[in-house]
Amino acid sequence: MRFHDIRHTFASLLLSNGESPVYVKEQLGHSSIQMTVDIYGHLIPNSNRNAVNSLDELSLDEDNLTMAKNKLYLT
Repeated sequence: MRFHDIRHTFASLLLSNGESPVYVKEQLGHSSIQMTVDIYGHLIPNSNRNAVNSLDELSLDEDNLTMAKNKLYLT
C-alpha cells in the first residue's frame, strides 16, 4: 500500500463520516477548497440531495417571481 492510498483513505473516511470539507482541506494541506472538492466531492454525504431539497422549499408565487427577476436585473 502506498502512502497516497493511506492519505486518500483518510480523507475519504473523514468526509464519509460527515467531517467538513474545509477540515479535510486543512488536514491534507490542499491549497484551495476547490482542489479538495474536485477530488473528494463525490464522497460528501447528501451534498446534491440537500441542494435539490432546498429547491422544494422555494415558493415561486407571482410576487416572489417578480422580486427574483428584479433582483437579477439590479445586480
